[in-house]
Amino acid sequence: MSARPLATSLVSALLLCWALSPARSLAEELFVETAAYTKRTDAEAARAAVLVEGLETELVRRFRRGYGWEYLLRAGGFELRDAAHEAAQRLAGASGQAVQVYLLAGRDRLPVDELAVPGRDPTRVREPGDISGSEDPDAAEQPGAGKEHLAALLRAHGGGSSTAEVGQGSDPSWDRVHFRFERSLPLEDGMLRAWHDYWRQGELLRLEVRILEGEGRDSVTVLGADEQAWLAVDGQVHAVSFGPTREALQSFAPEQVLDQALAFRGWPLELQASLTSSHEAGLSWLALSEDPINDASLVGFDEGDHRIRELRFAGTEGRHVCRFGDYQEPSLGLVIPGRLETWYGEALRERVAVRALEFPETMDAALFDGEALKAAIEAP
Repeated sequence: MSARPLATSLVSALLLCWALSPARSLAEELFVETAAYTKRTDAEAARAAVLVEGLETELVRRFRRGYGWEYLLRAGGFELRDAAHEAAQRLAGASGQAVQVYLLAGRDRLPVDELAVPGRDPTRVREPGDISGSEDPDAAEQPGAGKEHLAALLRAHGGGSSTAEVGQGSDPSWDRVHFRFERSLPLEDGMLRAWHDYWRQGELLRLEVRILEGEGRDSVTVLGADEQAWLAVDGQVHAVSFGPTREALQSFAPEQVLDQALAFRGWPLELQASLTSSHEAGLSWLALSEDPINDASLVGFDEGDHRIRELRFAGTEGRHVCRFGDYQEPSLGLVIPGRLETWYGEALRERVAVRALEFPETMDAALFDGEALKAAIEAP
């Protein structure tokens, strides 16, 4: 990404307070994004048109479960909202897409209210586009040997059909979820490592963040009944805006944090997969070609359990690699990795360690009660 993370004193949950406060003591860092294109060629053409207008953008590829890969344009590095708003207007005018301004925090992003800028034709319908190939490992393909391994791989991840998705079949109810994980983000002056404790019961949400390494402040954010929201930080509890807070907390849901890995089970058996002769990193590799779901990715798996250990993509920032390990089965038929890493070239972008994923039958109502939070935080 072209925009740097926020100052190390910020953590994702604490950003809710600063994003909604009228006064800020630190400069913000914002970026703008177009709405998604489904064709890479459309995004590339729009990028060229935007460059003519004097605005440099990054072409970003993003997977959306149920839709496949989408492509969008991003420009970042803005410290003032006026500058970001002006860039959004220029980007919308040149690209023909709607544009949104976001506040950046590591991999998490907070939408800025009332700054979505409509493009010339935001309702234009786009058909699924061509997917380009990827590279490496440099090894001969064995087209006839891939299908059997692909079927075993999908079964090992709890899937095996085009309809296997989270929330269906033997999955637990995702209405009540307790999710604990640690996230590490390398910053310019060191590592930021934070512990997250996420609770959800229907529309009720709670997120506790504790800083384990690096600069930052612990916080608790609660979304309760009647569209009320609270943020506890530095021994004080503040009422905050419900809508943006809810949208920000959704980034910490297991469906978002584990999105790539949860999608494995939904891969269809009809994927065109070729087994390569490479055993790089001690893994066997499948090359997926002409595939609208994985953008011709290379899949590294262990033939012992047929679970995915690595995905490779070709990207604008060099080789994009996702690594997975320490698989666990928190519920019958639900398989998740306990460790995830994202790399661009030689640079680590993010590391996630899953500590617990549970589906309680009941939850304490006090978890989502602002008065209970205030009593616990501000008690003498």
